[in-house]
Amino acid sequence: MRVSLLSPLLLLSLGCSPGAAELSAVRAKCPTRCDVSKCPSPSCPSGYVPDRCNCCLICAAGEGDSCGRKEDPPCGDSLDCRYPMGKRFAKGVCQCKLSAQVCGSDGRTYDNICQLKAVSRKALQHGLPAVAQVQKGACESGHLQLSSPRYKFNFIADVVEKIAPAVVHIELFLSEAPIYCSLVSFLQYGNSGGPLVNLDGEVIGINTLKVTAGISFAIPSDRITQFLTESHDKQSKDGKKRFIGIRMLTITPALVEELKHNNADFPDVRSGIYVHEVVPNSPSHRGGIQDGDIIVKVNGRPLMTSSDLQEAVMNESPLLLEVRRGNDDLLFNIEPEVVM
Repeated sequence: MRVSLLSPLLLLSLGCSPGAAELSAVRAKCPTRCDVSKCPSPSCPSGYVPDRCNCCLICAAGEGDSCGRKEDPPCGDSLDCRYPMGKRFAKGVCQCKLSAQVCGSDGRTYDNICQLKAVSRKALQHGLPAVAQVQKGACESGHLQLSSPRYKFNFIADVVEKIAPAVVHIELFLSEAPIYCSLVSFLQYGNSGGPLVNLDGEVIGINTLKVTAGISFAIPSDRITQFLTESHDKQSKDGKKRFIGIRMLTITPALVEELKHNNADFPDVRSGIYVHEVVPNSPSHRGGIQDGDIIVKVNGRPLMTSSDLQEAVMNESPLLLEVRRGNDDLLFNIEPEVVM
């Protein structure tokens, strides 16, 4: 499983086929020693692949990008390199394997699953929640008057109607603290769990609790959307956890000072993850990770805390780990293991 990428391969024979000669020419341009610390940290919506020297990570080709030629990178996740009329000409185009529309958890309709995955990766790179597939096909659309006060200020003014007697005031505050929205309205017993709608007939919450006549509480619709998205994510992962089998510590100035006191040759690093122990027969152990290694990047992104690596383990696969071992920089390909 290990794809440790340090030095170019040496030619074992001078009599090479044309394919081997091309490989030899590529290797001749590669450095004799791979310095991963000098590799760029690209932001790649289509994922990462090793470069031709098998040293750094580069962006995989995205949907619509050229492919098939020697200088073209491989197509990204869920993409195929397709050629005009099914013939392999000099130039192909990366196209999604599935062409059906999908609805994302962000409420947007995507032409295919590849576009959704690209947006989801970009969101994760910016520290935002991942975008999950809610359903196959387009999202349900409706006409919204964005200039209306109900959308600009997120509240509904006093309303008294024959069809909803004693509906007086509903307030939806944009705040992380309250989990319920309070409403002065008439809620009959048995309506708990039913939808709360506004004058446009749109669901803005779910009736939850009746305190007294005319005073009730409802869960806002955005909270319901967030809950359903998280529930969908858990179901898509079959409710299972993933691990790579290391006990780790976040690199801090105090930890570096302590480790240098015990080992004068400890590398001078400012951030990363210190591998305190590798669990025997775990993905990290089989992949080549050792005690004392320092993981500096995952999939091209610098690691600042152990939470960064834990999030990558749960949401990404495989993991391309850039590791500092003594004075050497190594690259490992680790596939997280799914456990109950």
